Amino acid sequence: FNSYHTFEAIVWELRRLCSSAPSICTISTVGTSIEGRSIFTVTLSGQPSGSKNKIWLSGGQHAREWVSPATVMYLLNRLITSYGSDTQITSLVDTFEFIVIPVCNPDGYDYSWTNARLWRKNRRNNGNNIYGVDLNRNWNNHWAESGSSNNPSSDTYHGKSAFSEPETKAISDYFLKNGAQGGGSVWQLAIDYHAYSQLILRPYHWGKATAPTEELLNRYGKGMAAAIKATHGLVYENIPGWELYVASGGADDWFYQQGSAKLAYTIELRDTGRYGFVLPASQILPTGQENWKALVWALVQISKELVN
Repeated sequence: FNSYHTFEAIVWELRRLCSSAPSICTISTVGTSIEGRSIFTVTLSGQPSGSKNKIWLSGGQHAREWVSPATVMYLLNRLITSYGSDTQITSLVDTFEFIVIPVCNPDGYDYSWTNARLWRKNRRNNGNNIYGVDLNRNWNNHWAESGSSNNPSSDTYHGKSAFSEPETKAISDYFLKNGAQGGGSVWQLAIDYHAYSQLILRPYHWGKATAPTEELLNRYGKGMAAAIKATHGLVYENIPGWELYVASGGADDWFYQQGSAKLAYTIELRDTGRYGFVLPASQILPTGQENWKALVWALVQISKELVN
């Protein structure tokens, strides 16, 4: 975790990790991107097998936010490599089923490596040599309302319709299929990782409204922020998404409302603007470490308080 990696290298590492722990880890695809790249997911669960409460970790919706896939890969690596040697982590991996998608936008991520470092959207051809839909404005939750654009040239272009993009459609279908709606177990926690600003954003993002479980969401946000601060001293502010800015059609609100996740967050990783999207690779490891502490704190609390 001392350098950033291409999409191909991330996929290679996913395969290596899963082959190192075949009894607890499987790799599969949820679908394909608009340019035909596979969207890879890892399912991680210990003993015994069977239906378990679920945890969702995803990154890379926005191509230029390289520390997001890197952090998700760090979290996955720690979960897998700690199993069997760390009693606390072994217990958590036995308790929950984790579904992890490090790169939700493989086309955009690849393009940010090959053509335009600060590319954000996917690679939808909108015509007139204009490309891209903002995947995190394309979810079917208050789609095409405030904080998104109907201009295909905009970085926040929401697309022609909710879930018009194969990436968001495949990922959301997979989420529903694996949750209670699909006959599975409850989603206890869903986190979508982004950069930058050092924020823990809870519902709602679509507008100035109070979520029905605001007390719970706020309490877990505070706990994760405290765990982060205790690691390297950095402050991640814990606020409702709309306090940052109103943004409709996002994954976090969809996870919470349509996806019925008990806890749903967007976590904006390092930094607060000095480097912005071009965060030095030397900060990958500490970013991963502080977010690992936050995740473990949340998992321990959920296992005590929410698991039924």
